[in-house]
Amino acid sequence: MPTDLSNKYLWFDTEFTSLSLDRASLLQVALVVTDHELRRVAPPERDFNCVVSIDREQGLDPWVEENLKALVARCRSEEAVPVKDVDARLDAYLENVLGSSPPDVKMRPILAGNSIHGDWYLARKYLPSLIARAHYRVLDVSSWKVVWKNAIGDFPFDKENEECTRKYFPGEFNSSCDVHDAHFDVLASIAELNFYMQHSSIDWRPEGESA
Repeated sequence: MPTDLSNKYLWFDTEFTSLSLDRASLLQVALVVTDHELRRVAPPERDFNCVVSIDREQGLDPWVEENLKALVARCRSEEAVPVKDVDARLDAYLENVLGSSPPDVKMRPILAGNSIHGDWYLARKYLPSLIARAHYRVLDVSSWKVVWKNAIGDFPFDKENEECTRKYFPGEFNSSCDVHDAHFDVLASIAELNFYMQHSSIDWRPEGESA
């Protein structure tokens, strides 16, 4: 009987060339596999983190030109990998870490991250092997963020605060604090969900309202 992998999360993030998803191409792909308790399935040194090659003539949004200069330079270097090879490498990585994909989509691992719909959209376009291995559901930490903020107001999780992300990440946080790096964003998303899980016993009722 195939192994049920629906209790595994594929923490996924990308950086891309345009803020318009219809025009965007990938610049970076990162993925970390955890169980439902947010513990890595593979050791930190095996996190998937790949820079995608782009042409010198590739059009970039002004925001990308300004804020992702170092990443764009890497994408135009020998380090970068063609996007079709990134898809193949990611597929091989997941085969090695999780084994064969269950034929039943309900038993496949769940794609997770912050504002995951954008990354899912680009994965459908450029990384079909990843989508083929994933559950039909996704886990979007942004949903927790919205509910949390609307229920209790401001809260102390700040992903740009390295001390905060390291405190709430369940394991080795093996990335520097760079909010425009896909690998950092993956780890920060895991830390943020862990923050919500650790504080889920907070009473959200309005002041003075009894249970």
